[in-house]
Amino acid sequence: MRSHVFGQPAKKEYNYENVKVTNSAWDTNIISASGKYISVNWNSSGGGAFAILPLPSPFYTVPGFTHKLPDSLPLARSHTAAVLDTDWSPHNDSVVASGAEDGKVLIWKVEESAFEGWGQENWVPQDFDPVARIDASPRKIGQVLFHPTATNVLASASGEHTVKLWDLANTEDARSVLVGHGDAIQSLAFNPTGTLLATTCRDRKLRLFDPRTGGEPVRVVDGHGGIKGSRVTWMGDLDKIATTGFSKMSDRQVAVWETGGLGNVKTITLDQSSGVVMPFWSDNNILFLAGKGDGNVRYYEYESDNLYPLMEHKSSEPQRGMCFLPRRSLNVGECEIARAYKVQGASIEPIAFIVPRKPLRTGTFFLREELRDFEAQYLEGRGVPGAGGSKVANLFDNSKAVLNQAITFLDKYISSDDQLTKPSEFIPGSTIGKHLRHALDHFDVLMKSVSSSGSPPYRLSYDQKERDTSIESNLSAAKSAISTCIKLLNEHASSTQLDTPIILEAVTPAQVELKTTFGRELWSASMHCVHHWAMIRMIAGEHHIRLDVDKDFGYAPSTLVRYQSKI
Repeated sequence: MRSHVFGQPAKKEYNYENVKVTNSAWDTNIISASGKYISVNWNSSGGGAFAILPLPSPFYTVPGFTHKLPDSLPLARSHTAAVLDTDWSPHNDSVVASGAEDGKVLIWKVEESAFEGWGQENWVPQDFDPVARIDASPRKIGQVLFHPTATNVLASASGEHTVKLWDLANTEDARSVLVGHGDAIQSLAFNPTGTLLATTCRDRKLRLFDPRTGGEPVRVVDGHGGIKGSRVTWMGDLDKIATTGFSKMSDRQVAVWETGGLGNVKTITLDQSSGVVMPFWSDNNILFLAGKGDGNVRYYEYESDNLYPLMEHKSSEPQRGMCFLPRRSLNVGECEIARAYKVQGASIEPIAFIVPRKPLRTGTFFLREELRDFEAQYLEGRGVPGAGGSKVANLFDNSKAVLNQAITFLDKYISSDDQLTKPSEFIPGSTIGKHLRHALDHFDVLMKSVSSSGSPPYRLSYDQKERDTSIESNLSAAKSAISTCIKLLNEHASSTQLDTPIILEAVTPAQVELKTTFGRELWSASMHCVHHWAMIRMIAGEHHIRLDVDKDFGYAPSTLVRYQSKI
């Protein structure tokens, strides 16, 4: 289970502001993204238009751009009526298709030079021009969708209640027309190979098409009972479809269907809100659900024909539209597993969905590769960038540096005891104070072990922590405990050798004894702290405490070494 996925909204200065979102009541996502750009349906006079903007990041600003867009900016304006939907090609991050109320489908190609000199003095915005025009229907085009594997194939859904497949190399006539819908088409989705297409419709039917066999659906079943908006998404390569919609009693629902016979696998009632729910599938088996008018984004893990609720990303700002970034463009260095772009009010907000770099569990848990790699670094006398001196001094200095990070964090960002005890919604039962206390417990036990009377090998048991709970709820006690720990480290720096033998006693649940050394346990205690600093960093962000300048807090020295080597 991936219960530790959490949403991290971008800082305000990373958003796009002054976004003039369309006033059209047509139900689409309003926004779409490629690996380089986003498109958003625009509110403009004199015909239909949409904006094309460089892809914003939740981690940094777009170079050369201010987060507040100018009142006048380049638009894709060639439609004569409101733009209803856009979609970026999965084969070329610079190619986007648009459909509008004028019955036209237009294809656009974005040149990087279009954004040169953006917003500078004497800058004159130049509108985009389409590279291809398709007279797709005498009625509106409500949805456009690129084929996932065929480069020049595009699907369009029209007010004629048909889906047409176009070969963009020859757009005189549609290559295939999919029929059988009894009312307006509400959404469509290809399977990953593009061999099948699923649609939802206002006639409350779920249809499955194989365009290679003809225009009639190969499967038709009753979908959600309500006539309000229903959406469909393909669940990766699982041969399952997920839909959202409404029951006859107007309850919002999410359902899973197997594709062999379109049998219903699971239906879950979400709530009684009125906004259409937009579903998004991530290939790590997570289904994201974003309701229009909601401030939250739910997400579920699909396993063994069940949808298991994970966390919710909560916000006070309701969303008008949303899209997700193609997975190939995620920032894996920030542990990003998905990224949403949320249209809210007059802004576009990137939201990174993150899995913390270490699992969320109590106790000590390290990645084996990191353990081997950086134990070697410390014992060879390397460590964090810029550190020098002997092996002993370097390891002690690194340990003190990790502890001093906590003091700096408390001094800069924590002003009351209440902040230490405020619980996390992302990590049930966790608080900043509890993570501080638990991290210090390991140092306390280790220092007391080597300070005991007798001679090596010293005996050490992390199961016999004293747990000074005052650290969890009292800011002064927390600072004092960290300072005491640093003082003990200074005392041992000149008297205790790294290779001092220790017998580690552990309950597994059987009682076992393991041979280790003081250096190994000191390094382990430091990395244990880093793990909990990372948890503190996450909880701080959840409580709107932004660690804007302390970029090292919660990152292992190993990570800093790698980052430094790339600079």
